[in-house]
Amino acid sequence: MKTMLLSDLIIMRRNLSQMVAMCFIIVIIIAVAMNNTLAPIGGCFGAMIPLLYLFSIASYDEMNNWQSFRLTLPTSRKDVMIGRYMSIIIVAIISAVIGVAVSYLVGFVASLIGTQTGAEFGDMWNYTSPTGDFLSTLTLATNPPELIVGSSIGGAAMALFLSAITLPLVAKMGLTKGVRLVPLVGVVIFLIVLAAFGEGGPLAVYVPDVIQWVLSDDSAFVWIIVGGTLAVVVLYFISMIAALKLYKTREF
Repeated sequence: MKTMLLSDLIIMRRNLSQMVAMCFIIVIIIAVAMNNTLAPIGGCFGAMIPLLYLFSIASYDEMNNWQSFRLTLPTSRKDVMIGRYMSIIIVAIISAVIGVAVSYLVGFVASLIGTQTGAEFGDMWNYTSPTGDFLSTLTLATNPPELIVGSSIGGAAMALFLSAITLPLVAKMGLTKGVRLVPLVGVVIFLIVLAAFGEGGPLAVYVPDVIQWVLSDDSAFVWIIVGGTLAVVVLYFISMIAALKLYKTREF
């Protein structure tokens, strides 16, 4: 497992650095253009990089028939699949950490600019306080730590959720064929959730209480992130068990 884990990360090391640089440029443009909170920065880093990594490394498997040649090496199919799952988790964790770091960096710069006076920057840069209009929502004063950290973790959790749906299909059919079924699986999951929580569903009775709790409790956001992340981690490992069984019977 360790061999395959290191193999995936080494193969993708150059691509990962390019993904981080590309994501950095994108989130900075989004943050400044939207002039919203710092949450999209961490969320984008946490979600984009693991998903780009997933589809990039899966496409490498089909290049020059590497996935078939790999099975001739002294490693088992179980090691191959566990290594793939573990590498995505590592990339997701690192991406979330980078998202938090970049969020704080942008927040620090926005706070620094916001405290400058118009005399220092000229009339067009008339920032008299961090509570001014432009960049005010990007300062650390308006973005609590739980928002910055929670958005990054939430983005990584979303990436792991999508990976949990995609990886078993890729393990059975490969990326080219398996990715075609991902939207179908997503729609099925959406319909199941809609049927469970929609009008007349078995869980519909709890919806008003949950909405009231979210609107009235300041700590609700934290609990949603923590609970959602734990649920995704459980789903991820269930997905790994399913992928192991599917990959074991796959014919190349």
